[in-house]
Amino acid sequence: YLKKQIEIINPQKFILLGEIAFSIFFPKKKLSSFRGKWVEKDKKLYFVTYHPAAGMRFPKIRKILENDFQKLKDLK
Repeated sequence: YLKKQIEIINPQKFILLGEIAFSIFFPKKKLSSFRGKWVEKDKKLYFVTYHPAAGMRFPKIRKILENDFQKLKDLK
């Protein structure tokens, strides 16, 4: 269902929050290798970071998420 919606809308930028979202677009890759970065694949850009629930459970990850979200501040 989600893949069909993506085909119809055809967004150029994605924000992937967490391992499950990341693995849909980047199977067999490690989120930690891409976290906090824009990654290009098939002429689309993906920003990868942890799921916000992880930040609620782990203070170190919360700080990382805050820094990652700051990078998105100027998203256009």
